[in-house]
Amino acid sequence: MRRDYARFDRRRHADPANPALRTARAAAAALAEARGWTRWIISDVDRALVMLLSTHTPGDMIRFSEVFPKLRHHGLSVGRTVEVLAHIVCSMMTASPPSTVGWPAS
Repeated sequence: MRRDYARFDRRRHADPANPALRTARAAAAALAEARGWTRWIISDVDRALVMLLSTHTPGDMIRFSEVFPKLRHHGLSVGRTVEVLAHIVCSMMTASPPSTVGWPAS
């Protein structure tokens, strides 16, 4: 099922309790500290993660082709957001039980 990220309204759709979003935020914080991201980068990546993962459910796929235009439209970092998602996937491959975030498909 394709997601319509264009209709996302943070005030109405953001779900900070979503397990996928919580996992991604923790991964983003670790990467931000390790890479020395500025507070602006951290804020942009968080905005992108909230947009992508607030309505995420287990088994959902995040397609790069769907999110790239939306993130770029808002001036958000596509590369760093994808880096966070890839970090989660790599962590899933070495941990058990599996996480709820799907691989960002192209």
